[in-house]
Amino acid sequence: MTGNITEAHIEKIKKGSPEAWGFVKENFETGLYSRAVRLLQGSQLSGQVSADDLVQETWLKAWDRICTFRGTRVPELIKWLLAILKNTFIDKCRKGRFELSAPVNLENTIGPTMTPSETVRLQERDTRVTAILAKLDRMTREIITLKHFEGLTFREIGEMLGKNPNSVASIYRRAMAGLKNKLSDGSSASILRI
Repeated sequence: MTGNITEAHIEKIKKGSPEAWGFVKENFETGLYSRAVRLLQGSQLSGQVSADDLVQETWLKAWDRICTFRGTRVPELIKWLLAILKNTFIDKCRKGRFELSAPVNLENTIGPTMTPSETVRLQERDTRVTAILAKLDRMTREIITLKHFEGLTFREIGEMLGKNPNSVASIYRRAMAGLKNKLSDGSSASILRI
């Protein structure tokens, strides 16, 4: 994804050079698009938001916020752009309230052997999980979303959030244990595969 970008290009884009910005876009467009496609695969946004839309919004946000970029090296620029892309995806999920929904697709779990009371119990459990997740602080909710729903590693999450991967793992495990304790029937284990 680095192409021919150099530290000189980074300095120019930080000074507001549209030419340097165009060169950066030209070199990183394919990589961002590829990552956007992977984010959308299997997510509940698939079919509602296109990878092109995510990438375009990422470029707009990056250009608007270029003054906040403190890096000087190409890997730092890549990490920054990927973080903006990921946050754009998460924002879209939040707007649709998808990040708080349980990963169990109720339509797929209801079979001929499921009774109406079992269906209601599953719906109630999913509602409780959603309510509990909504009460968590933003950082914890992001970590759960990125780890559980998006399948990122603790290292990747740590890089995105600027945290030590061990701290991310600790926050995740505490949150999952708390979720399991709050659900009296222990159903969080099946919902979130603890």
